[in-house]
Amino acid sequence: MELNHSNLLQASILQSPIQRGVVSSQALSAPADQAGAPTQSAGSDTVSLSPEGKEKSRSYKDVETSPQSSSDKTNELDQEEVAELTELKQRDVEVRAHEQAHLSAAGGYATGGASFTYQKGPDGQTYAVGGEVGIDMSAENDPNATIQKMQTIKRAALAPASPSSTDRQVAAQATVKETQARQELLKEQQEELLQAEKSSDSPVASARYDDYQNNNPVSVSSLKASIQAYEQMSAL
Repeated sequence: MELNHSNLLQASILQSPIQRGVVSSQALSAPADQAGAPTQSAGSDTVSLSPEGKEKSRSYKDVETSPQSSSDKTNELDQEEVAELTELKQRDVEVRAHEQAHLSAAGGYATGGASFTYQKGPDGQTYAVGGEVGIDMSAENDPNATIQKMQTIKRAALAPASPSSTDRQVAAQATVKETQARQELLKEQQEELLQAEKSSDSPVASARYDDYQNNNPVSVSSLKASIQAYEQMSAL
């Protein structure tokens, strides 16, 4: 589990968007919202949202600290560098706020804290330009628990002030899983009711139970609608 921030809803990854040139987590100019659909990790319920946040951000390498102070470097910057630094600082604030919103709303379903991608500014300091939060999207053993979990994940995906397209895709995936859980719950309730009627030894109740078993498989119309909605979101 792109704020144009890259939002990785990992397990789903919620990652901040990146913008062109200077930053990414979704970055400053070109929002990571334009990133591709989330990717599913093999063998796990994990989705990577806006991985472009990491790909587009400049690779960060440790550099020996210069004896020159940051303030001295800032005073030596030209107008273009000052503008870049201002943008980086703003991006750092946006990325951290974006990921914190995901993390706070995810609660116990977050698989860890937020992780960030950094970029070195013209002042020699590093700034967060991308980020992600891992979220467990696996279904629970109980349909009711799965429903509640997916509702929480949807809130987490859409928690930032400006959810990216990948955030919305993760929310759509959670909606599909929630719908599946509701279908499962409905089936269980119907079968319990009909079984109770059948156990009453009433010929009518028994006939109704048999008719249900033979002619009323679990409806998939609402599930198809959810999947269609997800596909439409993915196409954005």
